[in-house]
Amino acid sequence: MCELEHMHWVCGHEGDRIIKYCHFARNDPKHYCGGVQVRKREMWHQYECPSCASWRAFYQQQAQQAGQQGQ
Repeated sequence: MCELEHMHWVCGHEGDRIIKYCHFARNDPKHYCGGVQVRKREMWHQYECPSCASWRAFYQQQAQQAGQQGQ
C-alpha cells in the first residue's frame, strides 16, 4: 500500500502527494502502484496552490507591463 498525503488549499484545489511507496512501486521503474493507495494525512494550507500562485504572478506581471506601456 502506498501512503499519500491529501492537501487542501484556500483556492479550493486539492491534491495528493506520495509519502511512502509500497514494495511494488519501489521496484517498478515508473513507480507504478497497482495496489491500494491509503491517505495517511490531510493538510490544510493557508495559501493558494502552486498552479494558482503562478497564474496570479503571471497576470500581475502582465498588468504591470501594460501599465508601464500606457504611461
